[in-house]
Amino acid sequence: NYYYNREDHMDTVLEELADLKENYEKVNEFFKDKESYSQDALKDAGISDTEMSDYADYNLGMNIKKGLEDHGEIYFTAEA
Repeated sequence: NYYYNREDHMDTVLEELADLKENYEKVNEFFKDKESYSQDALKDAGISDTEMSDYADYNLGMNIKKGLEDHGEIYFTAEA
């Protein structure tokens, strides 16, 4: 279970998003003209597992940021 509130967590969320942005943009560019992908296609494009993980983390972080902006807090459950 995860709980974030604007006062205690927004700065950290913004810092993490900034750290992840470069890898997010690289992977996002790869996906621009694709409806699906394979591990081989990722390898051919030079996209690592870490970059894919950062892409997913960035998307989650943007959802957390939006929740904090819209509601002041966010609570969710996720598997590790």
